[in-house]
Amino acid sequence: MPLALLAIFTKKINFIGLFLALNWLIGESFFSPHILSKKGSDDDMSEEILEAQAAIKQLRANKPNPNYRPLIFVVAPFSEVVKNQPATVKAVDNYCHYVYQLGGIPICPQLYFPQFINLHHYHNLQVMIFMCIVLLTKCEEVWSFGKITHDMNFFNKKAHQKNITVRYFNNEMEVE
Repeated sequence: MPLALLAIFTKKINFIGLFLALNWLIGESFFSPHILSKKGSDDDMSEEILEAQAAIKQLRANKPNPNYRPLIFVVAPFSEVVKNQPATVKAVDNYCHYVYQLGGIPICPQLYFPQFINLHHYHNLQVMIFMCIVLLTKCEEVWSFGKITHDMNFFNKKAHQKNITVRYFNNEMEVE
């Protein structure tokens, strides 16, 4: 059975299914405008959100398809997600939804790969890092969220080496 069909028919939501059907899997109401805004009203959007929206708008410019969504590689604390810390996993989910809400397609390997790769084995970890780099090179930008950790720094440096724009956000998704 082809890998894509196998991924769709499994019980767990995985990256392939998420990537192929992102618009259907993520609901529109997760972030309401008052959560995204610093001031709390629907009309007052923070400068950070406007800056992020401007970045997405710039990536969408001059594309023939009006529904185009750029791939955004989400860099977040990898080791804490692997350790299955619920607060960190929820924060990374929020980062991905933030990217989606602004019009991008979030690519976040740390939410996907630990489902089927045992990262406690060195060989598997090396293969996973290679796959992350492949995914990173397919993305138009890298958005780095939260305090920069060693593993996050690795992916940010790789993006710079590949001439991919890196945008930095704090834990509250504000531009740094």
